[in-house]
Amino acid sequence: MYKTLGIILLLSSLLLAACSGKHAEGESKESSSDSTSTDSSKKDSAKLAKAKEEEDLDLVPVEIFEAWRGKISSYIILSSTIETEQYVDVYPYLTGIVAVLLAEEGDNLKKGEPLLRLDAEEYRLREARALTEYKTLQGEFKRIQAQFDKDLMSREEYGKAKLVLEQTKLSWQEAKLNLDRTTVRTPIDGVVSLRNVRQGDRVMPSTHIYSVVNLEDIIATVHVPEKELSSIKIGQLTYLTSDYLGDEKFEGYVKRISPIVNPATGTFKVTIGLEGEYKDLRPGMFINTYIVTMTNDDALLLDKDAIVYDSDQRFVFVVKDSLAFKVPIEVGFEDASYIEVLEGVSDSDKIIIVGQNGLRDKTKVKVVKERKIS
Repeated sequence: MYKTLGIILLLSSLLLAACSGKHAEGESKESSSDSTSTDSSKKDSAKLAKAKEEEDLDLVPVEIFEAWRGKISSYIILSSTIETEQYVDVYPYLTGIVAVLLAEEGDNLKKGEPLLRLDAEEYRLREARALTEYKTLQGEFKRIQAQFDKDLMSREEYGKAKLVLEQTKLSWQEAKLNLDRTTVRTPIDGVVSLRNVRQGDRVMPSTHIYSVVNLEDIIATVHVPEKELSSIKIGQLTYLTSDYLGDEKFEGYVKRISPIVNPATGTFKVTIGLEGEYKDLRPGMFINTYIVTMTNDDALLLDKDAIVYDSDQRFVFVVKDSLAFKVPIEVGFEDASYIEVLEGVSDSDKIIIVGQNGLRDKTKVKVVKERKIS
């Protein structure tokens, strides 16, 4: 009996050991399968990432902007220089020695303020002598008047005496005027732009001693082709720019239009006025003048840097679904930076502004930056 029980226990132990071995083998196989699956997934992800990188390398990087609606004008563009309506070269009335300089370049003066004073001693003596002669003749004429009133003198003699008195008075007034003119004064309000004389110089009526300019009444004169005669009107809006002053614009207007055309040049003279005080604009400065002839307040606009040229035709590249399409355009008004598009581009189209040179139609691109221009 005990022998039979031992055999049963031995068989049970062997059966349990066999089952445990199979279970462990199953777990080992399952673990190995999971590890293999994970490794395969990682390899697939790496392949996809590498493929994407290779695809990105094939894309051309570009920068874009959206076409927008805005205001643009048509201009007649001409070159000119800044002038002033009031510019005076000052000359002395008299010959003399410069005694005192009373104004320097850059001084702001009102009309009538002194520029210099000549040595006035000689003119002072002349005025005093003429005044003495006049007063002496005045006394003598009173006696002649009394005689004439009593009919003791003929009308002819009386007339001669009166004429001599008037001539003496005029001589005194002239001497007095010359004495006053030894102080040379500015004839206009303005700024001294030139002092052309030194203390001690001898000057004459032909000597250019000073220049004075009024900087508050600035103008520019342009000569417009005769074909534009009908498009220029008094009061028309203009803009002035200077390379020296960068992008700054100065607003002006058409002040005068010459009624004749110069047959030698085929142009007519137009004077541009500027209202207000423009301290940055100085007479003699070279400028560009833009006369506005027409304005479109709702134009479809592009940045001119986006345009490419091919056989005298203008194109832009429009991005759609990562492809750059080469699109011909028809244009209207344009200024220094922007251009109006009449055909070829629609509102909010994505236009390439950097990277378009050398592109072909339907090239794959990658947008790396979108600019806000409008």
